[in-house]
Amino acid sequence: MSARPKPGAARRRRPRNTIPVIHADDPASRASIASAPARGFTLIELLIAIACVGLLAAAALPRFADLRKEARVAKLNSALAAAKAAAGLAHLKALSAGGVPASVNMEGVAVTLAHLYPTANARGIVATARINTAEGFTTAGGGSGAGATISIRVTGGSNPANCRFTYRAPAASGQAPVYGSPVITGC
Repeated sequence: MSARPKPGAARRRRPRNTIPVIHADDPASRASIASAPARGFTLIELLIAIACVGLLAAAALPRFADLRKEARVAKLNSALAAAKAAAGLAHLKALSAGGVPASVNMEGVAVTLAHLYPTANARGIVATARINTAEGFTTAGGGSGAGATISIRVTGGSNPANCRFTYRAPAASGQAPVYGSPVITGC
C-alpha cells in the first residue's frame, strides 16, 4: 500500500506540461486524471466562431468590391493628370525648339505634334503621357490631324466605354488641347 500524506502536509505538485503516469494499482493517480480540466474547444464554440467570422466577411465584402471601382477612378484621374502635364511639357519643348516642329523627342520617344501640342493618337498624347495598354488602358478614335479626338479608357470596369476621358488636339495655331471631363459611370 502506498503511504498517504499527513493531513495539512504540502502535496508535491506535478510540473505542468508533463504526461502523468497512471499505475493500475494507484487509485490516486486515476482520480487526478479524471478530475483534470479538459482542454480545447467544443464543437458549438467552433461553430459560433465560424459564424461570427462569416458575418464579418459578409459585412466587409461590399466595401472591398467598391474599392476596386475607386481604384479604377483614381487610375483614370491619374492618367488625365499625366496627359495634361505631358502635353504641357511637349508644348514647352516645341516652343524652345523654335519654328513649328512636326515632332519632339521626349525621353527617347519621338512625339508627333499638331500646332505645337501632341497629336491625339498613340504617337502623340499616348506616348507623351506614357499611357500603356499593358497597364489596363485602351484607346479609341484619335488621329494625327489637328482637332482629332482620342478616348482613353480604363479596363476592368462594368463598361470601359464609360470609364474614360478624351483629349482633342488643337484645331488651329494658338489654341490649346481640350480635355474631356472623366466619365466614371462604367468604372
